[in-house]
Amino acid sequence: MEKEPRRQGRPTREEAAENDDRVLSNARAVFCEQGITGASMDEIAAASGVTKHTIYRRYPSKLLLVDAVVERDLKQLTTAIDAVVRNSDPVTALRETALRYFQFSIEPANASFSSFLLAEAAYSQEMRQNLRRWNDLYLAPMIAHVEAAQRASRILPGPPRKWCLLLADLISGVTRLHRLGEEDIFDGTSPESFFEERWAIFCRATLP
Repeated sequence: MEKEPRRQGRPTREEAAENDDRVLSNARAVFCEQGITGASMDEIAAASGVTKHTIYRRYPSKLLLVDAVVERDLKQLTTAIDAVVRNSDPVTALRETALRYFQFSIEPANASFSSFLLAEAAYSQEMRQNLRRWNDLYLAPMIAHVEAAQRASRILPGPPRKWCLLLADLISGVTRLHRLGEEDIFDGTSPESFFEERWAIFCRATLP
């Protein structure tokens, strides 16, 4: 049987999406290992099986590529969370959302990536602006759950964003210890127990 001739011309929409996803996955791996500044576009291109010019046509700068990687992470995370919390009561939905954000943030590669993003933001105004925007995307699902819980009188009145920032600080502060090289970042407990302790503190502060 003769082989089907290789199709020439522009890739289909599906092929383009697959190529883009592969580039973002490989870019993320390189960023996690080498940081933003140390990451080589040549290495990302080689790992992805495309040319550097192909990446630059889609992402004209490295920061735009970083932006696409982070936004894909957040989209995938929130999509997975939505599947779990759908039809849950608002407090349960908030807890499950916070738990999955916590689990995501303590993954070693994710913690390293976050460290490199913060390091880049120290001298890049554009990165600082991106961090603020990503933080808004990060908080949006939790804010929605807090608002729903307040409408049901399950959480005390107050600015929903303030409550979400409190929760985010409680569950994500441990990543700062990771950046400092602490080995026992959970203070002798399991990650699950650590989260439950922090969630209990949040509940004491916000639940009627």
